[in-house]
Amino acid sequence: MPGNHASTVRKVLSEYADRGVFGGFSEKPGGPGKTAFEFVWLYNRRYSVIFDERTGSLTFKDCLPYFPSDSARYARLKQFIKSRTETTLRAHRRIDEKRAVPSCRNRNACASVSIKVKNNQFTYGTRKLVNLVHEIFLMIDQEFTEYLYEHFDLPEE
Repeated sequence: MPGNHASTVRKVLSEYADRGVFGGFSEKPGGPGKTAFEFVWLYNRRYSVIFDERTGSLTFKDCLPYFPSDSARYARLKQFIKSRTETTLRAHRRIDEKRAVPSCRNRNACASVSIKVKNNQFTYGTRKLVNLVHEIFLMIDQEFTEYLYEHFDLPEE
């Protein structure tokens, strides 16, 4: 049923906006079979989540600018994302690969973070993607603080 999964993604992301986690929530067409959801979130920046109905994937597009594919930061990002699926993590923090598979990609030194949903687990996948991106920024804050100063205009205090 086309559009049915987009409505699930919309509902989950709208719940974050309704609770005040996201600001300025909006939606627009993102191309054939795609929906783009935009909002203001971490570090008062605008983010875009692209839902691709055909592939069942959700992508935080270019959420990490100035993240070259040959950098230590990008290598650490890939390692961190993979670690979120390890069974040694507590269930509430782990991403169950039977339900959703996380990944990242890099284009023009901008990293995007994605989840491919399995078995129609769109509520689960959407929530896990938001949690994953939040945890990525926590990791970056601990390990690559200077990146946030330089590219997210955070004060160095």
